[in-house]
Formats: sequence, structure tokens, C-alpha cells
Amino acid sequence: MGKAEFLNELRNEALEKVTGGSDIKEYFNVILCDVGTSKIEVVRVVKEITGLGLKEVKALVDAAPVAIREHVSEAQAIADKCRLESVGATVELK
Repeated sequence: MGKAEFLNELRNEALEKVTGGSDIKEYFNVILCDVGTSKIEVVRVVKEITGLGLKEVKALVDAAPVAIREHVSEAQAIADKCRLESVGATVELK
């Protein structure tokens, strides 16, 4: 067993002890709940995150609450949430 396999096994055992053996969520959906007061800034950030065109992004933001990104890693979901919250949006991860 190599060092990487050993560390991965050790991590998995620790997570199982902490969670009591329950499944750990690996993927998240980034949900835009509320735009807040700076809609233009939220539209700009959503456009950067999704790579969609301006028209599609405006429709997406106007439809809040809506999923901005689906099935992304925890790190990516947290990064997206922080970027959106920094411009005044309300975001939750599911």
C-alpha cells in the first residue's frame, strides 16, 4: 500500500467515525435564493460563473429562486456561493 492509498483509507475511516457511517454529500447545487439590491452585479457574477449569454443570465436571475449550477464539487459550490454573497445575493447549497 502506497502513501496515497494509506492516507485515503485513513481519511475515509475518520469520516466514517465522524458521520456515524452516513453518506457524505460530494456534489452540490448552488441555489440563488434572492438577488438583493445590486442586481447588475449579481448578473455579472452569474454570467462569469455559468458562461451563459447576457439574455439567458438575466432570465435566470429574474427567475430566482433558481439553481445556478448543479452537481458541482463542494469546493466549487462554496467558491460560487462566496462570490455571489459578496455582491449581495442570498445563496444556499443543497
